[in-house]
Amino acid sequence: MMRNAKRKLPAWRVVWPWLIVLAMYAVIAWFSAQPGDVSDAQSGAITGRLPFQGDWVVVLVRKLAHVALFFPLGAAAGFAWLRCGDREPKRHRRAVLRAVALCALLAASDELHQLFVPDRAALVSDVLLDTVSAALGALCAVGAANLFATKRKNR
Repeated sequence: MMRNAKRKLPAWRVVWPWLIVLAMYAVIAWFSAQPGDVSDAQSGAITGRLPFQGDWVVVLVRKLAHVALFFPLGAAAGFAWLRCGDREPKRHRRAVLRAVALCALLAASDELHQLFVPDRAALVSDVLLDTVSAALGALCAVGAANLFATKRKNR
């Protein structure tokens, strides 16, 4: 038995971004688990306060909800992959690509999950919207981190 051997745990700076990604996806999964009537009521609470009405407003609010959830998820995932990466030159590009791949997988699993929720449907267009939103979030987060690192390095 090795009593004095220390187990090397990942540094906290690597772990906490993934906890944020996990928490954000838990929120997305919670919204996806809402039955259709509850989801409609949530959308109606927002559209009812708008000065203009119509079916297109409901669709717009629902699609903006996807963007509002997956843009920050992509940003968090991009930052998390960036923290995991080594210091090689292409790490920013890899962080974005890995974040987009992860978020596309999460978006697809989210829509698959909705197949089993009453009065909900799985739409390929939602997966595409979620993936594009996450890609923009990842690009913004990794780009901001790169800009911050460059400015810090030049001081």
